[in-house]
Amino acid sequence: WDVLLAEKNETKEQHWVVITDVENKVVRKMQVPSGKGLHRFTWDFSAENAMPINTGEKLNENKNGGFRVGPGTYRITLYYVHQGKATPLTTPKSFDVIPLYPGTLPSKNDGVKNTFIAQYVAVSSRKSLLEYDFNQAKKQASAMELALKRSPNSLGALESELVDLNNELRNLDLLLEGNPLKDEVGEKNIPTINERIWAASSALWGGNGYGPTTTAQQSLDIAERMLADFDAKLAVIKLKAATIYEELKKSGAPVIRGME
Repeated sequence: WDVLLAEKNETKEQHWVVITDVENKVVRKMQVPSGKGLHRFTWDFSAENAMPINTGEKLNENKNGGFRVGPGTYRITLYYVHQGKATPLTTPKSFDVIPLYPGTLPSKNDGVKNTFIAQYVAVSSRKSLLEYDFNQAKKQASAMELALKRSPNSLGALESELVDLNNELRNLDLLLEGNPLKDEVGEKNIPTINERIWAASSALWGGNGYGPTTTAQQSLDIAERMLADFDAKLAVIKLKAATIYEELKKSGAPVIRGME
């Protein structure tokens, strides 16, 4: 039985290619077809995706690439992977990536591009993590409303504190998504954090090899400052929520999973 179980749990044989740059830094890892016969694959010049990963997210073949790499010399190696062991099947083969035609505007140097990409990934990652914490705070506020309803106290004990907490959460939501009522009638909204980051991303996605424009850099810098303000306000809200929850427990309300 142990042999059969080990056979059942054995991972399938896989073949991967690893693309590196001239400094031998890994640019992209891609699973390629296995089995008999001749196989072909293509690389769209995208690097590994450094954006935040959601729990439960799975490999999506090779469709989750990141930003496009720039012109230069790269190396590719084919690997055989089985049971966690990777064995190179080829020696590294070099190839060049060159632009098909020169751009209208002179391209920014690689240092400027790489610095912008690193800042963009850091800002986007921070926004993603704060957004997760913010959504958790909203769920906790909703759970505390239910806990208050089930507490043995009479009405009017902590209702006003929870109303204030929810108002602060709604005000914080405006920084991320803007005023939904204005969106409904097409009224101009104040630019949100998401919109600032989206504006900065125009310098990265697609075939733009020019690099960050002045507008893109300014949008990213503003988003960074807005996130710092968002983070500070969310920290205050989380402290208030923790205080309200302690009062709820003292009043005999049910405990809330995730807030203990």
